[in-house]
Amino acid sequence: MKPKRNIFFCSGAGKYKMLFESQSKADNFIRFNSQEILEEKGKTPIRSYYCEICGGYHVTSNSSKIVGKKLDQRDHLHVERFSAYKREHKEVKSLCDSLSQRLVKVRELLFFGIIHEAEELLDICDFDIDELSNRQFCRGEKLTMLKGRVDAMYKLLSSIKKLIVLPEQEKERLLSSPNLQKDLYTLKIIYSNIQAIQQIDLLLKENDFFLCNNKIDGVVERICKCKELLESIQRFGKREMKSKYNALIHEQELLFEKVRSGGCC
Repeated sequence: MKPKRNIFFCSGAGKYKMLFESQSKADNFIRFNSQEILEEKGKTPIRSYYCEICGGYHVTSNSSKIVGKKLDQRDHLHVERFSAYKREHKEVKSLCDSLSQRLVKVRELLFFGIIHEAEELLDICDFDIDELSNRQFCRGEKLTMLKGRVDAMYKLLSSIKKLIVLPEQEKERLLSSPNLQKDLYTLKIIYSNIQAIQQIDLLLKENDFFLCNNKIDGVVERICKCKELLESIQRFGKREMKSKYNALIHEQELLFEKVRSGGCC
């Protein structure tokens, strides 16, 4: 049965060729079809060879094994270059994904005034940018976008630091306007979150003191206030922060029931 069509394009040979999954199938094709192909085309495949690029066997009318060896070396170089390209592309994608995830975490930390951790993570983001700048598959628009996100986080970090050290009256004046610009509105949300978390920490600490001394005075009221403050938290990282503090509140609720029933802390 002679071939009616060659359906696989071999980039090594630069043309369409038949592709066989095993050498025995390629050799059988030559054995049973070579005479008919010779009569029709004036030449016929006489040997099979493995193609690294296609991952299977082709047949050829070129009898020279020396030429075949050179072509094999050429194909091997193509495969190596393509494999290196894929590795580089995969590494760059992984770096970009990791950087994006870190920036999301930085934003969450900043929205609750966790400055030290955010700053450390931003420094790692800076190293990521340097690494990506040296990669050939992360240039132009992609790199510019990532740099812009890192710079924006540094700018937000700087603004929060400046806000925190301002006198209370100055903070109030700065954030009290009903028509704040976007940057100041963001700072207002962040400062509100910081205040809420500070109050929750203080209330939980007070409850710990009372419960550890087997007293329940005001514990329920403080727990209710903590829950109310948690609901006031806004924007990024809200779910994680609520989950963290709800777990602490639940522990105090269990301890409260134990103390109230006459048990000891």
